[in-house]
Amino acid sequence: MPPQAFAAPQTCRPQYPPSATSAGRSGVVDLEQLMFKFNIGSQLKLTVYSYVQMPLDDKLNALFMLLLRIESKVEKHDKALNDMNRHMGKIKKLCALAWTPSPAQESYIKEHAKEMRLGLWYEDDTVKATLTKILHDLASQMKSSFRKAIFTSCETSVPLKSFAKNMFGNYHAPQVLKEIPCISLATFAMFRKITLPLSKKKNTSGSDTGFSKEVEKELDRLWCEYGNDHNNGKWLEWIETMINEDERQFNPSG
Repeated sequence: MPPQAFAAPQTCRPQYPPSATSAGRSGVVDLEQLMFKFNIGSQLKLTVYSYVQMPLDDKLNALFMLLLRIESKVEKHDKALNDMNRHMGKIKKLCALAWTPSPAQESYIKEHAKEMRLGLWYEDDTVKATLTKILHDLASQMKSSFRKAIFTSCETSVPLKSFAKNMFGNYHAPQVLKEIPCISLATFAMFRKITLPLSKKKNTSGSDTGFSKEVEKELDRLWCEYGNDHNNGKWLEWIETMINEDERQFNPSG
């Protein structure tokens, strides 16, 4: 509420500072001390003296309106805080999910805990949290190594089949296939096609190359354009096109 809300009518507004006869010298001293205590600046002092001169009913009305205004502001801030807490709760939940396996994975671990020697992981929260963090860190390192291998293959022009066989040997479980499926060859070719323009950019160590973002964007485009049935004609044509384009780009024999 602006200071004018407490101002007395113009006809009865006292001069600043009020005289000892109008407010009483002891009253003036008390007001000065209170204003000093509550750090009331010079711009508001006249408002304080005007409020003192107001009739009791006007004072009560002014205080009531001020309380209404404060209550309205508190309600707005309270709503904002509740919204913030709700959003923070969602963020906290999402962050927690990033450190824990999915329900299906947890169910599988529970059923095969003995064979996987993960009984303690399922039963002990400390062991669970520790191993989950280790696995999360290893997964991050593996993604980084995987991306670097793709960038290196573009720089050295490794043929697609040799590159794919090497990648299967490093990352495929439980065994490496003798013949790499065409869909896998096409996928590696897609990775290298995305990598080519990115590899020409200069990136500082540890910075985001943009590779993952571009892969997600391309996968979204392919899904929207070709659907989820990888045996349809459009997907088969895409597989053949990707492999042929990669061989023309990286085949040493030209």
